Amino acid sequence: MMFGDAHLHYKGLCYDGIEDAELLCVNAAERTDWERIRDVPDLRVVRFYGLHPWYLDQWNDSICDDLRAFLDADSKAGVGEIGLDNTKPDSVLQAEVFTKQLMVASEYERCVSIHNVRSEGLIQRLMKIEGKGCRSVILHSFTGPVATIPSFVKMNAYFSVSPRLMLKSRENAELILSKIPDERLLIETDAPSTPGGFTDMQTFIADIADIKGIDVKDLAQLTLKNLREAIQ
Repeated sequence: MMFGDAHLHYKGLCYDGIEDAELLCVNAAERTDWERIRDVPDLRVVRFYGLHPWYLDQWNDSICDDLRAFLDADSKAGVGEIGLDNTKPDSVLQAEVFTKQLMVASEYERCVSIHNVRSEGLIQRLMKIEGKGCRSVILHSFTGPVATIPSFVKMNAYFSVSPRLMLKSRENAELILSKIPDERLLIETDAPSTPGGFTDMQTFIADIADIKGIDVKDLAQLTLKNLREAIQ
């Protein structure tokens, strides 16, 4: 049962079931991750370079130049993990760093992988202004709000659900999955940051398929197809 993992990190390239992955979107969080990700030899890996909003202390004026150099060297690479987190301080700097990286992604017409914690309104506003050229948007570990789904779809967004969804009640998980259009659904591990209770990707896929009421293989094939369309 081949699948695509829409979001993980280089330290997570060892989880149970990864041997069945056909695509692995490996995201940076810190600037020091970029060279490590670049040098991963696995041909299934699609690389995403960016600075996570938790690591703003690493921001400097040369990062966008570095980002352009990494994208120049890899025509398939995306930009991520970037985004906004309303639970962290320095909201002004977060918006500045996110915007500058988003502008590079738009300039290069690349997919962006976005971290969002209670910041969807500002993310949408900045996407409309600076992200029009982005190939697509992957909303990492999406858990809502479901009211934002239609407007994000208009921005060519895909909604990547992680094992954290299984920490919610079945009723909430059903609601979220019912509102995501089938052609926009992705799955991810976010490895190594998988929550307690995660055992392997095959079990997670089976759990999502059960909630949606579809065949396990169909779910794996659907989300793999969607991931190909998002990044290629």
